[in-house]
Amino acid sequence: MTAVSFPFPAVHVPRPVVIAPKTRGPEAPVAPTDSFEKNAPGKPLSPAPAAGVPLPLPGPPPGSPPPFGAPSKSDPSATEVHDLASKNAFLSPTQAKRVVELAKKDAKLPPGETDPKKIAGAVEGLYVRAGFSGPAAHKMAAETVKTAHEGGFVKVDSSTGKSPTKEEAEVMFKKAEVDVAKNKDADKVWSSADIENNPTEFVRNVTQLDGDTTTDSDNTGCVPASMLGGALLKDPESVQKLGKSLNSEKGKSEFPGLQKAPYKAAVDRIASGAYSPRDVSLLSKGMHDELQHGDSKGLTLGREMEMLGKLKKIGWTPPPMERTTYGSDNGGGSRSNPHSNVKSNGVGYDPWSYPGSNGKSVVLDASASEQHAKTIPGAFGSPKKNEPLESVTHDGNGNVVIARQVVDGKARNPPLAAKYTFDESAKAWVRDPAVKVDAKDEEWLPKSIPVDPKLRKGTKIEDI
Repeated sequence: MTAVSFPFPAVHVPRPVVIAPKTRGPEAPVAPTDSFEKNAPGKPLSPAPAAGVPLPLPGPPPGSPPPFGAPSKSDPSATEVHDLASKNAFLSPTQAKRVVELAKKDAKLPPGETDPKKIAGAVEGLYVRAGFSGPAAHKMAAETVKTAHEGGFVKVDSSTGKSPTKEEAEVMFKKAEVDVAKNKDADKVWSSADIENNPTEFVRNVTQLDGDTTTDSDNTGCVPASMLGGALLKDPESVQKLGKSLNSEKGKSEFPGLQKAPYKAAVDRIASGAYSPRDVSLLSKGMHDELQHGDSKGLTLGREMEMLGKLKKIGWTPPPMERTTYGSDNGGGSRSNPHSNVKSNGVGYDPWSYPGSNGKSVVLDASASEQHAKTIPGAFGSPKKNEPLESVTHDGNGNVVIARQVVDGKARNPPLAAKYTFDESAKAWVRDPAVKVDAKDEEWLPKSIPVDPKLRKGTKIEDI
């Protein structure tokens, strides 16, 4: 992936949450209550609304569709919420409870979860996937949680907002770092057995951000963070094995930077089997920084393969997972907003900390993972949709399949894809010889991908 400052260069700053008034005043909207769900238009309403509750209409007012379009049918929860909001200008308590139920299920929150911040974060993400802008989703999420618990109504907000300036976007990035730093759950020490019992809750507190506003390389560190998150979701014990491998003589040789502060202490704790989510975030950042080679491109596909080759050399293989880069390919080597997510063990994981997440990453059902990735721009007020650009799929045996869904700005269906196996003697990833690639596509899917960065210099695989 081509590096970006962060996955939202043109985004909207969330507005303060304003809870809709409970009492009806001169300017307050007339809103329905649950009673309209039980009464046909024109019939007497029963029971009578309690004092202070807005008078119900004879039937639900017509809604307007969320501004950023219908979600993919592969995300049934987002589709249900999109349809619900399209038909109703207000959501009743029963409907609000349904939204909360869907959001908690998709976000892998425990059924008994009562923390309003965690629930609101999950609801906000669901509203964005359903086609709402981030600012509207943020406001509606708070109202939805409140309405589901206390009654009242949720006003459906189909506004689009506006994109922020570069300065405003920078403020948002710093706030994300501050939120990550304040997340106390990220400092809780877990054993490997604890993580095995509840991997989603552990990974929810692993982000690519280190919580330090004075550093910025972590904002392009989505690739190693995705890989580590995927490993934790599939096989938590493998991450402890990685820590031990990094502390071996080969590990110290291949990743010397991880033997320095602040990474060394994190690696030691991971190797011991008692570590925190923040330790994993530090490991991710250290692996990312080890592969920058004097610039700030982030982990391009060539550098990702270099990282995987180094890991093979020290005896560590990622468990099965699929990591995908989403964004926009403008052709000519130019990309907008490339960002990585991973699907592993039926769970989707995005290592960024978005507005409303309280310093946490995104963990959700794999069925909703692609829709989430596509609507990342919408979280910040942009109608533009991300698309899958390329994926790296691990088989758990040390082999990978690289699939490019977009090549030089043009979609490929089927994708340009091939299996790669690591050749220790050649110190390179070698393409399956049975796969034939047109000469014009060789630079995008080469016969071999050397681990040595000097041998990849100037190639497409190194730059994108």
